[in-house]
Amino acid sequence: MKVVIFFVALFVFAYAQEDAEEVDEVQQTPRCNSGDTFFNGTLTTNEKPTNCSAAHSTCQTKLEVGPDSYRIYRQCQSAEACENNQKSNPQQCYSEEAEEKQEKVCHFCCRGDFCNDGSEIDVVLPVSDDFADEDVDEEV
Repeated sequence: MKVVIFFVALFVFAYAQEDAEEVDEVQQTPRCNSGDTFFNGTLTTNEKPTNCSAAHSTCQTKLEVGPDSYRIYRQCQSAEACENNQKSNPQQCYSEEAEEKQEKVCHFCCRGDFCNDGSEIDVVLPVSDDFADEDVDEEV
């Protein structure tokens, strides 16, 4: 009888561990800012919070910067795809060529709820003369 109780207890323990792992996996999927922000003299945005899936466990920010405008795209992304996108930053975002052309495409990846709030962007963004007198931070 003790052997049966032991195996029942072992089964219950193993099942409980499996449920705990599923809960941990669910809790590890972040909530990201999602949507677009455009600036071309006038700032427009349609961002909203989004619950990410397990397959898209990373928050990504894509930034396109021109001489007097920028576009910011925020979304949930798979970790692998985001990291692959981010690998292009040395050439497309930080290179002398990107600076000279005044055209940059930058990708930023982060994990954690709403981590793609703009604090991860380390690129100076253009600001309109209309906003120059106001207290506007050029980095988003």
